[in-house]
Amino acid sequence: MAIYRKLPVTFWNEPQLDNYTAEDKYFYCYLHSNKMSNLCGCFVFSVKEAAHDMCLDMAKIETLLERAAEIHKAIMQDKETNEILVCDWKQRNWSTSGTTAVGIVKELREIKSEALQAIMDKITLDYITNEVIPKAANAEQLNPINRAKEEIANRIKTRCPIDTP
Repeated sequence: MAIYRKLPVTFWNEPQLDNYTAEDKYFYCYLHSNKMSNLCGCFVFSVKEAAHDMCLDMAKIETLLERAAEIHKAIMQDKETNEILVCDWKQRNWSTSGTTAVGIVKELREIKSEALQAIMDKITLDYITNEVIPKAANAEQLNPINRAKEEIANRIKTRCPIDTP
């Protein structure tokens, strides 16, 4: 996990935030910068910890989670595993570095929600194929990237052997 997250100065003027309340924006910033977050953007989320960190009660955090998922479509969540996926995490936090791609794939192994892992696998496979591999400078850089890509492709094949990438 990184010790800081980037939030551009243009954040406050982004069109998708036009219908966010002040609390929604505060929560959105929290989703992108809390200590539960990780490199891949899909992580176990503790309502109790968020309530403590944000100085809000747990019911308010539950309401903000619901608004983020249902109204703003900013997150997907699996209530059984308590995991959330921040929908724009890739755009805000991933680079075209092979090291980043390999780190993301390692974190995907930790996702317990099959639904969220399936979504993340597809996003990550596309990211590696279309953004990371074309930027790799040499075979030495490509080897771990290709192994990471193969790991995801195999997981997708196992889940859905008919519709393979």
